[in-house]
Amino acid sequence: MSRTQLQSDAPGFASKVVYGDISDDDGTAVSRTEPTPVWTAVAAVDDIPVREGRVVHVGGKAIAVFNMGDRFMAVDNQCPHKGGPLSDGIITGGAVVCPLHAWRINLTTGEVERPCEAAPAIHTYATNVDAGVVHVALRSSPGQRVPEST
Repeated sequence: MSRTQLQSDAPGFASKVVYGDISDDDGTAVSRTEPTPVWTAVAAVDDIPVREGRVVHVGGKAIAVFNMGDRFMAVDNQCPHKGGPLSDGIITGGAVVCPLHAWRINLTTGEVERPCEAAPAIHTYATNVDAGVVHVALRSSPGQRVPEST
């Protein structure tokens, strides 16, 4: 079985991926295509200070965008515990600590790192920067790892 990436619309983000040589139960070859992301401008780079987050509202969603210094990361703005505003949290390493009850959320995977109890992952979003503007891709799944931001 092989997996082939055919196209990318933005650096660091595979927007259209075709998986080849995959067979269904009767041996017939099947190809699957992921949807093309919708890149949306959300903020000027200078509007989000280094090691801080800001909430942006896109397509009816509240998304927390964080300036990590060398890249931007974006996740749903609600903590899976009690809905705390993650954009107001403290960044530590590659995670944000919720300001309400100190739950630690991994910004790459959306998974809860602390406490260790099972909790649903939150959505993560690919980001890129073009001409001093941060963009967020609105295609993602809960707990899905996103590629490195550019």
